[in-house]
Amino acid sequence: MIANPRYYISPLYAAFEESMRVAKQARTEDQTKYETNKAVRKKIDKLLHENHLIQQEIDKNTTPEEKKRINELSEAVFQKIKEIEPNFFDKIKE
Repeated sequence: MIANPRYYISPLYAAFEESMRVAKQARTEDQTKYETNKAVRKKIDKLLHENHLIQQEIDKNTTPEEKKRINELSEAVFQKIKEIEPNFFDKIKE
């Protein structure tokens, strides 16, 4: 609180300040390392890009065997993501 008597601070401000503190705490508890750690984000972003490059090989002329091989490669990438950050993996899995 401001100690300067020229400023009026409503008694309702304390409740607002408390609600903002609770909201901030809830956000930090729900965040993953992907959202807070740059090194982890960089690793996962590289893996997601790799998965994108793998998946773009699928088109309407792709045979079922090729699709199976591509999906196996993609699954390996997702396992690497799961090893790095399981909480983020839980958020992105379908």
